Amino acid sequence: MRLIDPFIAALLAAGLLIVGAAPSRAATFTINQWPQDIGKVPCEAWANNPDGSWMLVARIQAGTTTISGKNFRAGSGEAQMLSAKCHR
Repeated sequence: MRLIDPFIAALLAAGLLIVGAAPSRAATFTINQWPQDIGKVPCEAWANNPDGSWMLVARIQAGTTTISGKNFRAGSGEAQMLSAKCHR
């Protein structure tokens, strides 16, 4: 007697992996000026996309302004700086 269908078990396991991999809360990094100080933000705050663009995966606090979800297109000065600093 089978207690659970193997397909359902695989779906449940995949769901647990996805939920477990998601951060519960994004980190916040503090800088003085945006965008002048982005080079001071740790590499862990950024994700390098396959197309060469960079995405902010954390939050940045610059004075009273909170920045999140920012993208820099491939080839931009910011993306080139992040590639030089953070490319693994």
